[in-house]
Amino acid sequence: MEHTQGPWTARRDADARFTWSVWAGERPNHDVICHVNGGFEADVEANARLIAAAPDLLAALEKMVNQPTWNRTLAPYERRDLDTARAAIARARGGGTA
Repeated sequence: MEHTQGPWTARRDADARFTWSVWAGERPNHDVICHVNGGFEADVEANARLIAAAPDLLAALEKMVNQPTWNRTLAPYERRDLDTARAAIARARGGGTA
């Protein structure tokens, strides 16, 4: 399963104060990914921006965990962080707990 390719963009809907839309590409409402609403206005905006950053965050994590430097012996905190990154990638790719 593949997600809609990025970049994704978030913007407050012109006709709704507490609703933001996230869409693929630069043009508003083209290939809408989701609408975010409910809760406090600042939370709605923060959630929409986080969703819009998802493709970039996933790509960065995948690049990070595939670095050859991970072949060396890792400190416990490095192993934990690497495992956390791999678990997040698995969740994004449809494995693990959603």
